[in-house]
Amino acid sequence: MAGLKSSKLFVTRYILAPGAPLNPPVEGHDAVIVGMNNGELVNEKESPPSHVSVQNGWVMLMPKEDPYLLRNIGKESVELLVIEVRK
Repeated sequence: MAGLKSSKLFVTRYILAPGAPLNPPVEGHDAVIVGMNNGELVNEKESPPSHVSVQNGWVMLMPKEDPYLLRNIGKESVELLVIEVRK
């Protein structure tokens, strides 16, 4: 179909050790982050930094307009799927 734009999804699995950061893999793209286990994150790009409790199945939309730097502040590793929407 002529003129139809297509989007591509890029899915990456991350396991963040305690204290490890997660920057956007590629800035300028919307992302959906899915928690695969329980843990605690902080978004260091917000002022003041916001705490996020992650649970298995937790989903958060990260619009490209809202930069983020998530850091695992828990004592256990946090497993996340980051789904980027690239147009």
